[in-house]
Amino acid sequence: MKINKVYKINDVIDAVKYYIKKTNRRVTFEYIMLSGVNDSENCAKQLAHLLEGLNAYVNLIPYNETSHIQFKKTDKANIMKFYDILKKNKINVTIRKEFGGEVSAACGQLRSNYEEGI
Repeated sequence: MKINKVYKINDVIDAVKYYIKKTNRRVTFEYIMLSGVNDSENCAKQLAHLLEGLNAYVNLIPYNETSHIQFKKTDKANIMKFYDILKKNKINVTIRKEFGGEVSAACGQLRSNYEEGI
């Protein structure tokens, strides 16, 4: 992501650790699953290692495909493998429920359709 050029992941994690220490509150990480980009078993292991010991929660978000962006949705089997790896590493994790995708009305799709004039 472009923001990573400004804020390195280790700096973000340091800020999260500071926030948790000061507030004693859990932090939620929203993780959009992109097929072939960030959905591998290795990515899951890296994420588990990055969040190890933190009072953190991961919300896995299946990507909603649009016609003008090249990213593809991760299939359910790979999402479950990713989920299982996080769970085995004691990371609190859920998979966001999907709504509206079958009629191109899910998050991100309406905006994309509007911009395309559909």
